[in-house]
Amino acid sequence: MFHNHRRALGAGLATALILAATTASGALAQSTDLRSPDARDAATGRQVVVAGPPTWPASPPPSTHPRIVVDASDAGLDWPSAGIGAGAAAGALALAAAGAAGMRRRRVARL
Repeated sequence: MFHNHRRALGAGLATALILAATTASGALAQSTDLRSPDARDAATGRQVVVAGPPTWPASPPPSTHPRIVVDASDAGLDWPSAGIGAGAAAGALALAAAGAAGMRRRRVARL
């Protein structure tokens, strides 16, 4: 009998956590103005004035700066990033295993 109460409590807690996670993001989000920036400026009466097209010489002089070539040798595996990825994968696997273990039906022998 205690087992059924634990299952109901676990299902209730899982439902509450899912609802809290989905509603909290909506409550924290501010109203979003889906108009384009130009439409927002027109609605407030602001007008953006552009100075005009850029001007540059018709035949610029050639660049006299020397080119710097850097030989970037392969440093191998980025171990900190690999560790973060492995930790995230292990955490996801642990959550999946815990979920599978929680969903498994257990048979109880009645005496």
